[in-house]
Amino acid sequence: SVSTESVERRAAELADAQQVRAWLLEVAPAERSRQIGELSPGELSRFAALLGPRTGAEVMRSVEPDVAAELVRALDPRSSAHLIESLIDDAAEVLRRLRGPDRDALLAGVDAEFADTVRSMLQWPSESVAAHMVPEAFTVESALTAAQAEEAVRAQAPRVRGRAKVGAQIYVTDADRGLVGVVEFQDLVLATPDQQV
Repeated sequence: SVSTESVERRAAELADAQQVRAWLLEVAPAERSRQIGELSPGELSRFAALLGPRTGAEVMRSVEPDVAAELVRALDPRSSAHLIESLIDDAAEVLRRLRGPDRDALLAGVDAEFADTVRSMLQWPSESVAAHMVPEAFTVESALTAAQAEEAVRAQAPRVRGRAKVGAQIYVTDADRGLVGVVEFQDLVLATPDQQV
């Protein structure tokens, strides 16, 4: 077994993107948060600079919001913006930990629609349900056939742009956009094309 001390040294000693990828394979999310949280400001900046789009997204999604906020602070706003956009619905939780100019600079660097969504979530108190809701989701009307519903999901893809939690459920609405149920994504894809949602 690997001692905690040797694992802890690895986080501070990572020297390139390949070592970061190996570290992500070897270290559990809770341990990642602990290790990154213990880095000095200089070590944190060096670590953050090693993160590429994929590794950065994986690190951000797997660490505690306080740790993710520290990573964001360690980078320039443009680099931080890419990391924040990778968080989907957790972006607001991380941005709650940033204040004033830091938050504004970061939101200025992300997609305008994404920034508006995050700002609307930040208006709610952190303990409210609205502050933790998934801001973007795929929806289909109940009157559609499975084939039509698949087309509707594809049509929503540019708007949602990978920020919805795809894979579990698609929300089914009535003509007035009221929620009437959910359909499993897998069930929709496997249904006969003329079956009604």
